[in-house]
Amino acid sequence: MSMAYEGIGRGGLRDGGRGGRDGGRDHNKRPRGGGDGDRYHQGGRGPRDNTPRPTECEVMTNHNKLDIVMDPVNVEGPCDYDIFRFKVEFKNVRRVAVNDPETGTDTVNFEEQEMRADDKSKKRFFSGPMPWRVIKKIITEQREKDSNFILDYDGAELAVAPRHSSLNGQITENGTIHFRVRVKADCEEDDPEANKVRERSFAVSLTKTTEVPFSQIMNAIRGGNTSTEYLTMIINLILKSSAKLSGMILLDPRSPTVYFPLTEQERMIGRRGLPEARDGTSNLIAGVSQTAAFTKNEQIGSGGAFVVTQTKVNWADKEYWRLSDNHDDDRNWIPLLLNGRNPRIAGVPIISTEQPLDKDTINLVEKALAKIRFNIRYTIIKSDAERDKAMRARGKTQAEIEDSRRKVFKDQGISKDINQDPHVRIMRSARDYTFKWNDIDITVSEYYLQKYGIQLQYPNMPIVHVKKGWFPAEFLHQKFARSNDANDRDMIDQVLRYYDGHAGSALMQDVIEKRRTLLNQIRADGLSLASRLNFYNLRISDDPTCLKAKIIQTPAIKFRNERAQLRDGDFNLKDAIFSKPAALNSFVVVNFARNNQHSCADYVQTMLRVAVNHGIEIPYVTMEVARNYLENVTVLYSGSHPVNDALDAVGRAIEMAKKVYIHDSLNIFRRNNDLFKTFCYNECQCTIECAVLPPRSVNGSVGLLLDYNKLSSTRNPNAMSDNMAMDRYFSHKIKRRNGEEHYARLKIRITQTDTRIDPLDFRFSKGRHEAIRRSNGEENWVTVNFIGYCYECRDTKNTGVILDVVEEHDVEAFSYIHNICDWEVECPSLIISYHPDKDKALYDKVKCVTNQIGGYQSQIAVAETFERQKK
Repeated sequence: MSMAYEGIGRGGLRDGGRGGRDGGRDHNKRPRGGGDGDRYHQGGRGPRDNTPRPTECEVMTNHNKLDIVMDPVNVEGPCDYDIFRFKVEFKNVRRVAVNDPETGTDTVNFEEQEMRADDKSKKRFFSGPMPWRVIKKIITEQREKDSNFILDYDGAELAVAPRHSSLNGQITENGTIHFRVRVKADCEEDDPEANKVRERSFAVSLTKTTEVPFSQIMNAIRGGNTSTEYLTMIINLILKSSAKLSGMILLDPRSPTVYFPLTEQERMIGRRGLPEARDGTSNLIAGVSQTAAFTKNEQIGSGGAFVVTQTKVNWADKEYWRLSDNHDDDRNWIPLLLNGRNPRIAGVPIISTEQPLDKDTINLVEKALAKIRFNIRYTIIKSDAERDKAMRARGKTQAEIEDSRRKVFKDQGISKDINQDPHVRIMRSARDYTFKWNDIDITVSEYYLQKYGIQLQYPNMPIVHVKKGWFPAEFLHQKFARSNDANDRDMIDQVLRYYDGHAGSALMQDVIEKRRTLLNQIRADGLSLASRLNFYNLRISDDPTCLKAKIIQTPAIKFRNERAQLRDGDFNLKDAIFSKPAALNSFVVVNFARNNQHSCADYVQTMLRVAVNHGIEIPYVTMEVARNYLENVTVLYSGSHPVNDALDAVGRAIEMAKKVYIHDSLNIFRRNNDLFKTFCYNECQCTIECAVLPPRSVNGSVGLLLDYNKLSSTRNPNAMSDNMAMDRYFSHKIKRRNGEEHYARLKIRITQTDTRIDPLDFRFSKGRHEAIRRSNGEENWVTVNFIGYCYECRDTKNTGVILDVVEEHDVEAFSYIHNICDWEVECPSLIISYHPDKDKALYDKVKCVTNQIGGYQSQIAVAETFERQKK
């Protein structure tokens, strides 16, 4: 929660502070912290400030109340503001010429083609701007017919609309609505180069799935006791869709963050001239994210629904050097081949533009181009008299004829030429590649000169293949998009300077200004975000929510030693040992830096060693895995799209960890007569320490031995009944060779005492076995000699009564009381993700998926940073 507060500061900082040597400076002949005027040259402390410390202060939050515009007349039955939910399906529409055998003439039909779920083109479709472009065109066309048409969209396959929208009057008997639209294939409708871009046709079907009664929305917004998870999703959809359809920019279609139009950016950044990267090809741009939050009456204010606004900045690649200049001017376009003091192609440094690139540099350029989309632009110099004459006959002006020579292909990407063997995407230079043209062999540079009159400026530079064909690198220009490589030190510093200038009360003022701009001033299709919300009978209050906050004493962090020092709000943790350190029972590694395998292994060893020095408990067996079997708990990523593949890589890593630690695939636990200890929880939300009982065969079941003395934590204090606590004692149901059956708990025999040791009090460490000795309220690990396992049978109604002790060899069969299938087991405790660089997209995706899969803790490390720190 962002907030700013007003109130009394801590006493003694202005007039009664500590006096320095000689009483400090002579400030208007008044003592500054050195007591009265006759003594201020003597230094020392000033008078004690007896002003009472404040106990509370006013806090302004970034939460604005989401409320109802007006109470409907009837909310019990069908209401105009009930929200209909639709499933959205897109289909490609292809023009097909059909020949009539009787007349011999061709007629044009339109054929709809479904997008298959496993089709790569469908994934690309939803990861780009096209779905928004299609929905926006539908809304624009429909609102021209009926101003009461409203529809909001989530960017994937979900849309919503209020009952009173004219959209719902088009629903057929089977609950569907069909639209067919034509949109620009590679740019927005208002793009300066839109007239150069062809159109594509799409068919869109909306199928009604559910209705959300407005009474339910109104109850949740006013703090009623109702489920809000589904409503949160719908409100977030409306907020994001309304912002996007009102003219905001989405750099990432999947993100809730929207950015202000480029014409608004100087005002939003708060300075004349947007911050730029050193080479001038990228701008820092500002945006906001808005999400819904539902609270109960006792939480924020009077409870209910709020819209939480956060300000964001990001680096974006510019399309033109200067936004305000004439876009037809070649100098305004930003080429991917920059020839200056440090020439480069798509960010890859090259030695010179005067000589062809070597093989390694070509490979780097190809990889860089594969990560981005770009525009292609060139102007034909040589006129075609026949073509010009035909255009004049069609009524074209000379200006239109001249403009037709300017060729623009937007939003392109490199692709393989299937006519080449092997299939390649890039070639060394325009002078090296020859092909047949007019029955003669000709190079690419000669072709452009002879056919188009274009003298290539850099004929030694590569040519690249896109769907349109082969083009010289100098024709490739930058496309407006989020910057992939915003890790330059200067770029990072500019982001930090922006946030430094928008901190505290300045941050709240920035949030207020940006939220008001978003709500009221950005318009498209005649609607602002506020007016779009009004269709749903919703409004966002203009004033942020203010709260009273209690001022508490500064907390003191306790360490086992006194090595940790607090300076300027940061702790120096060198040589510090935590008072109650956590346990790292297991780990797994996902290495995205495939060219830094040794560095990754070195980082893992270093991290574990530092953790031990801080007092974090790491089992000996886990350390042995790190030393000798690291490859068995490491996923080495070898793909080319780590952000897209992060979910799969993390999933494989988790399965790898379970094989090693839970199923004991390396036989480490059996060999050392030890059990894997971790934590587990079940549907009662009780977290319990446990030991894993590995299967006797690869496909066998896995059991759990639970700590029956205490719970580590529980989210539901009333969840643990006496029966459940008693059930936790037993680990096995055994059948003896004499046929008797018992409920029992696994125990360990040692030579030092006749007392049987609980497995949770037993471990293998540093080549020997240890057990906990309890004496005078203290617990210490002592060395013991392992003999074997046995089963302690007790009364199921009173576990204090021991019925028998059964040796392992006397057991004919057994089953587990607690099967791992019935519990969530913490494994691994930590996912270490090793990255080649500070790519924020990969960082965010890994953090997201590790939490999404099962709430796993993750540690991100960067090879570049680690290697630099080692030096």
